[in-house]
Amino acid sequence: MKQSDIERALSRMTTPPARDREDFWSDFRARARLHPQWHPVRESALPRLAPWLAFVCTVLVAALVLFPFGNGESKASEVLSVDILAQHSGVMIMNEEASQGTILWVCDMETETGGDST
Repeated sequence: MKQSDIERALSRMTTPPARDREDFWSDFRARARLHPQWHPVRESALPRLAPWLAFVCTVLVAALVLFPFGNGESKASEVLSVDILAQHSGVMIMNEEASQGTILWVCDMETETGGDST
């Protein structure tokens, strides 16, 4: 488009007639209602579920405190089997009930330094 065409088009255009203030705002509000800007807020499920979740958690904690699982004593670790890669003549695993300890005894194990270990 040439400059002269633009000037001719602009010269044919007129300013819109002045409108009454009340007419402008009533028209504006009517058009604004056609295109709502705010979407309705969806209610979260958390406020409705919060009392139930608190109740269930309280019941679970009370059950764990009042009815502990097991006999209440912690069992010490226990060695049931062991694999030894170095040469050796025997292995003994001794579990001592009094101290709840385990002793692992490897007999005649050859170490990397060439010496024997008992």
